[in-house]
Amino acid sequence: MVADIALLFAGAARTPLFDGAPLTLTSADAARAGKLLNARWIVPLHIRGWAHFSEGPASIDTAFADAGMNDRLRFLTPGQITTLTWPG
Repeated sequence: MVADIALLFAGAARTPLFDGAPLTLTSADAARAGKLLNARWIVPLHIRGWAHFSEGPASIDTAFADAGMNDRLRFLTPGQITTLTWPG
């Protein structure tokens, strides 16, 4: 099964209330989730804008490159509209 689009809550949000444990996916976890879902497009959400995000676009990009999945990764900015197309 192939998911067309995976919207993943990433950014490794952390607060002292949970001893610094990530409340959203780390970059490596997001790459693993994208691979498990076999998604054609992967859009990381909640990755910038607040101090509690400990990982941003650069670390996500690196994790996806290490997993050989950079071609599936799509970053959006707040308010941005995009169209994802693929052959087939």
